[in-house]
Amino acid sequence: MDLTVVLPARNEEEALPGVITDLAAAFDRHAIRGEVLVVDDGSDDATPQVLRALAGPRLRVISFPATRGRAHGLAAGMAAARGAVVALMDADGQYDPEDLPALVAALEAGADLANGVRVERRDDAARRGVSRAYNLAVMRLACGVRVRDANSGLKAIRAAAIPRLGFDPQGMRRGHRFLVAQAVRRGLRVAEVPVRHRDRAGGASYIRPWREARHTVHDLVVFRRRMRAVAPAEAPPAVEAS
Repeated sequence: MDLTVVLPARNEEEALPGVITDLAAAFDRHAIRGEVLVVDDGSDDATPQVLRALAGPRLRVISFPATRGRAHGLAAGMAAARGAVVALMDADGQYDPEDLPALVAALEAGADLANGVRVERRDDAARRGVSRAYNLAVMRLACGVRVRDANSGLKAIRAAAIPRLGFDPQGMRRGHRFLVAQAVRRGLRVAEVPVRHRDRAGGASYIRPWREARHTVHDLVVFRRRMRAVAPAEAPPAVEAS
């Protein structure tokens, strides 16, 4: 199989039908042998029923009995993926499956992980400002990683590189936000690829700025402690822009 697209989803009954339909169309248009792997993070809306209605040979579902968080969903999806490339994509409809071939091309060009960089972001000014501050203060200054969009919800990684990534969200509140920094710290080659950004297809965001700030401080302490225990790569690769 060429590609597994992991969709961590919690209460995305409105967005999932369109997202999965768009993914299937992109697979067909680009002749991709792919599957969609939805990780239902303890949804309490109609998400389970929607997924049952969408059942087909290219859709698999992992269901958590209770909410564990996006990072745990991503970890479970990466562990269960069957594709040679694993894409990580938000399930809210803000990312365009038509950008997947560009991420795959970056991997074929030599990257281990391709990070989507949102252009013309469809977020309000406050969220864009928080994102810029995060990329500067947390990624660049605290982690030493120059990355333009660490919190992008669209990434792709070669399946063979997942063991080297060693992504483990245990003990962290928002461990997925450190995925790019961990990739660099572990010696993976990271490329940045421009991707489109759309309005949310439905549902509501669970992001609350002050709560996220508290979680970020906690996670940064955990991340730096863990990374001190990891032998640094002999020549840590830079994040490359496409």
